[in-house]
Amino acid sequence: MRRYHLILTLILVFLYTEKVSAQDVDTIEQKPKTLILPLVFYLPETRWGFGITGVSNFRPSKNKMCRPSQIQFGMVYTLNKQWLFLLPFQVYWDEDKYKFAGEIAYYRFLYNFYGIGDQSRGEDLEKYFVNYPRIRLSSVRQINSYTWIGLKYGYDKLNFTQFDSLGVLRTGEILGVEDANYNAFSAAIEWDTRDRIYFPNKGFRAEVEYRQIADWIGSDYNFSKFNIDASYFKSIRENHVLALNWQSSFSHGEVPFFYLNYIGNAKNARGYPDRRYMDRHMITMQVEYRFPFIWKLNGVAFGSLSTLSHDIDRLIFKSKIFPAGGFGLRYAIEKKDALNLRLDFAFTPKDFNFYFTIGEAF
Repeated sequence: MRRYHLILTLILVFLYTEKVSAQDVDTIEQKPKTLILPLVFYLPETRWGFGITGVSNFRPSKNKMCRPSQIQFGMVYTLNKQWLFLLPFQVYWDEDKYKFAGEIAYYRFLYNFYGIGDQSRGEDLEKYFVNYPRIRLSSVRQINSYTWIGLKYGYDKLNFTQFDSLGVLRTGEILGVEDANYNAFSAAIEWDTRDRIYFPNKGFRAEVEYRQIADWIGSDYNFSKFNIDASYFKSIRENHVLALNWQSSFSHGEVPFFYLNYIGNAKNARGYPDRRYMDRHMITMQVEYRFPFIWKLNGVAFGSLSTLSHDIDRLIFKSKIFPAGGFGLRYAIEKKDALNLRLDFAFTPKDFNFYFTIGEAF
């Protein structure tokens, strides 16, 4: 789920040690390097968050041109009384032909629920707490310079600890309010031609994933998802970049509400409250114009159109369209890889939110 990976992005915050682009890895020493730093951020779904993060790099191969492997950790507390403990990792071997990556984590998180569908109302907001351990594992093989294929595994054990006393979730009428196990296997293929990982000037990146959740692998539900995430970057002139993004997810089977697709977070449909709208199928299209501003700051203007639906045949032409847009500032905290501190101000027809975090929306 995406809100998780946002926090994972925050843990990557001070990633001067990662140097994941091939042209930079030769600048990193072979001996292990470890960095521990404080962490501060703001997101609408968490409010202010505080914690500690660390990263340790090592290289199994003696070839200095190979990418460094990495183990990270993070502990976070937010003003919404949320706790997160994370241990992400990625290990390369055999001259970078293989990568084993994943995340071991524990969440105590507060979420929003407005109802299901594009007609849900803001006044129906209810909040709930859920505690869960999480395991994410992936094994990927590079088949040529720009293409990777692999398998993924995911596990959550959901424990719902608190619902609003007058909310619909407490009645048990919504599928998925019971404590449950989630086990998933995925097959994925990725293409990546970007010149830089974090703030590209040009190139293309896309990932296509099929995910199966089933009782025969230990889940309490049976459903599947087909996900596409694609971004294109075009340099208009020096330091002026047009960035386009497509995110879509299509579900089949008995999808519990916690795993429905949704819009409203720091990665898509910025401006809407977290999980403002949710349903089985979702599409979001985003555009950004990135340009130099003043001093050491870059500016960003962005917009998005999102739609979701219970039925896939009405998703594009018959479902409601949710527009959003805004502007932001970027400050490079790691100039070589262009890893930015991000401040976005986002608007919708009814809402306003700001985001203070690390890394781009896409």
